[in-house]
Amino acid sequence: MNHEAGWDALGSPELPPDVGTPWVYDANCQSGPVPPLYADTLGRWGLAAHDAARDLPPTSRGRRWNGHWYVARAVAPVDAPSAAIRPARPVDERWQAEWAPALAKWLPPWAAWAVVGRTGPELAQLLQQADDEGPRLLGVAEEIRLAATATLGAFHEQYQPWLTGPRGTSLAPFPSPLLTVGEKPANHETTRALWQLKEAVEAAGQDTAWLREAILDASPGNLYDTRAANPAGTVWLGQWDRFLDHHGRRCDEAGGMGPSWIEDPSVPLRLLQAYLDDTRWPPSDHWDGVQAARDAEEAAVMGRLPPGTPFLLDVARARQAHELASHRVDDIVQQVSYRLRRIVAAAGDWLVGAGLLAQRGDVLFLTRAECLAALESRAAAPAPLHSLVRQRQAEPGPAGSWMPPPVLGHEGAATPDPADAWWQGTAGAPGRVRGPVRVVHTLRDAAAARPGEIVVARLVTSQWAPGLPLVAGFVAEGGEPYAPGVLTAAEFGVPAVVGMAGATRHLHSGDWIEVDGRSGTVRRLDA
Repeated sequence: MNHEAGWDALGSPELPPDVGTPWVYDANCQSGPVPPLYADTLGRWGLAAHDAARDLPPTSRGRRWNGHWYVARAVAPVDAPSAAIRPARPVDERWQAEWAPALAKWLPPWAAWAVVGRTGPELAQLLQQADDEGPRLLGVAEEIRLAATATLGAFHEQYQPWLTGPRGTSLAPFPSPLLTVGEKPANHETTRALWQLKEAVEAAGQDTAWLREAILDASPGNLYDTRAANPAGTVWLGQWDRFLDHHGRRCDEAGGMGPSWIEDPSVPLRLLQAYLDDTRWPPSDHWDGVQAARDAEEAAVMGRLPPGTPFLLDVARARQAHELASHRVDDIVQQVSYRLRRIVAAAGDWLVGAGLLAQRGDVLFLTRAECLAALESRAAAPAPLHSLVRQRQAEPGPAGSWMPPPVLGHEGAATPDPADAWWQGTAGAPGRVRGPVRVVHTLRDAAAARPGEIVVARLVTSQWAPGLPLVAGFVAEGGEPYAPGVLTAAEFGVPAVVGMAGATRHLHSGDWIEVDGRSGTVRRLDA
């Protein structure tokens, strides 16, 4: 692959030498600083997938600047065919005939790679082999995203004239994603599974109170020790293990750049604790409300259409596209990143055993070339490697609070003025809600939200689905109308506004705001 992935040191005020090229901050694929090894693997694979899905030569480039990931995307010539514009079968047919078979063929063998007990050179070979598998699978995800987005866009454009309110006012700049929510969204699955764990606690009979308090007081480190002391705890732990086995490949950081739930179960445990504390809702209540609102909107549109309009066929295909875009794209990314992390974790363990690193996680702060050299015993002496890792580990602190410019060397998009009462973002999931702000950076933070709070984050993805029932709404700096986080919010009936640059800087936890997901506006109530 010819895709560049560069390293730039933190703190340098100078821009990259080729800043004349539009280097754009990839706000839809990250929520904070990106470690070097991920920039050199997941970042580079994403560039390859972007170009391959559009039938482009591998000319997209990426670089890490001040800890954040910037890309210079290749653009298809006007007369060049691309997956987004060439005639194609409907997404439901393509899923059955192309994408599902490809995933079934490529994912299981990679998942079966044995990483435990491998030598350094063998792990280096697996990391190089992943360079073939990763881009290929992410390419499928990108093809799905392009086709699903094109389908949703065509559906919305076709039916926009009939999406008007009783007074002739448009319901939204584009038809609401609520209209394309399917019958059984896959993003509800983890929510239902967490609720079943809660119900299992309540079904423990005379041990319910004990088990409930034990879980509420637990941390991942003592969960098994304290629960195994009671037969009811032993039974429940079996259910917890099955939950992690099925749902544990999730990661609460955008792009899969973080530990999975299997590696760090503190996130699902915190979500479960929030579920145990929240008596307002079962998942069925959420779904019943969303379904009723969706069906009412569908009936309103059908009542305005000319006779013979194939609306039911079109909306069925749009709902398939919604499901693919809201769940499948992020799911593939998570599975790819999980498989990469297995190799990286084993590499980290081997390098620790060889005395080249102090702890497993240090491997993330090496570039891919440095990691391969160390695994193949071509690394420099241990001391310089330790020093290099420590230097790079110090970067995320300042980089995490540093707001990356949207485009290097160019004036970025306007950000909200803190003095303004009204801010305009991009319409996301419909609905209007008022409440206090909670600024968060990860799903773990969002799980601590109190009922009625509105989450403000850099980016919300479909992987946040289990936490959405706990919040009243969300505002995100990244995202676009058909982004997975927006479509998922519609599935949970959570009002959302996205694309609001600077929201995490200008809004603070405790501020009161009103979020209107149809108009894409945020209004300060305490201005």
